[in-house]
Amino acid sequence: MAESPRRSKVASPEQAAALVKSGSVVALGGWTFYNTPMAVLRAVIRGGTRGLHLVSSPGAIGPDVLIAAGCVDRIATPFITMEQFGFAPAFRAAVQDGTLHVSEIDGPGLAASLRAAADDLPFGLIHDLGTDLPSVNPEWYRPFDHPFNEGQRLFAVPAATPDVALVHAQRGDEYGNLQFLGATFFDQLIARAARTVIATVDDLVGDEELRRNPKLTKIPGFMVDVVVPVARAAHPCGSQGLYGPDLAHLAEYARLATTERGRAEYLDRHVHGRVEAEVR
Repeated sequence: MAESPRRSKVASPEQAAALVKSGSVVALGGWTFYNTPMAVLRAVIRGGTRGLHLVSSPGAIGPDVLIAAGCVDRIATPFITMEQFGFAPAFRAAVQDGTLHVSEIDGPGLAASLRAAADDLPFGLIHDLGTDLPSVNPEWYRPFDHPFNEGQRLFAVPAATPDVALVHAQRGDEYGNLQFLGATFFDQLIARAARTVIATVDDLVGDEELRRNPKLTKIPGFMVDVVVPVARAAHPCGSQGLYGPDLAHLAEYARLATTERGRAEYLDRHVHGRVEAEVR
């Protein structure tokens, strides 16, 4: 029997964003100013998506600009920050005016939640190390008695099964095999946990090129549904091993996004008015 040809998974930012439906649970990868799939996030905003429940790695402009555009109703994340440029302004404003519901979690809680979803379990377990997060987020952290070590306390956290995961890798092939030239952060867990995985890549290469250095392939193609190749797809964030964050752009965002008028100005200039690089 002849082998079935493999299907190309390459799509434009707009085609990928169309898979992010209003009301979806969306997991966002990267870490603060690095490896954020900004090309698709801008397309999601342009598509008018609303009511997202965001499960985010520690982020910066990525989740914040989605909030600024009114795309997010709920968020679960360890933190969002603009690092040296101060607070994440849209996140802060939305929390203060009550338009954003926040579930405060920590890194172990996020990892256990994603791991449970990846393993098709209803909840994950973490050690009780004295955190006070259960007092502010009792829906997420439930006391759990160790069944084999009486007296040792654990917390059960619910499985987070994203409808869609959005991640960024430095390069990949048309079949979805993703290579990382630096850290993967939570991205491997996010890809395992989600029902649909969308990945931006800076460079689309042949699979024979990936096979020359297979140890860099951290997310295999069978886990990935859509590949979006765009030059500097993470900009203004950095892409580890290829380019650093655009600090001037990030400083501009942090300044503008402190007001509603400034957020609208930023979106008009850098999201709605910007033409994405063509898929190569």
